[in-house]
Amino acid sequence: MQEQIQAVIDANLFPPLINMLSVAEFDIKKEAAWAISNATSGGSAEQIRQLVSYNCIRPLCELLTVNDVRIITVALEGLENILK
Repeated sequence: MQEQIQAVIDANLFPPLINMLSVAEFDIKKEAAWAISNATSGGSAEQIRQLVSYNCIRPLCELLTVNDVRIITVALEGLENILK
């Protein structure tokens, strides 16, 4: 999985994906949240630091106020993985 995450980092796809967490329609935000959370789950410490450098924490925190328990859980899991 780390190779796949690295390919996404190398293609510079995380910054626009993280931007979608803040500005996109809710259905797109959900998919972006899943992608970011999955990357924090399977990524190396360096890859997770890279995600943090792309400012992924604030958009994940903003998802904690939505009215969708599953997406709140996904955001919390992503944040938890970052803090590990």
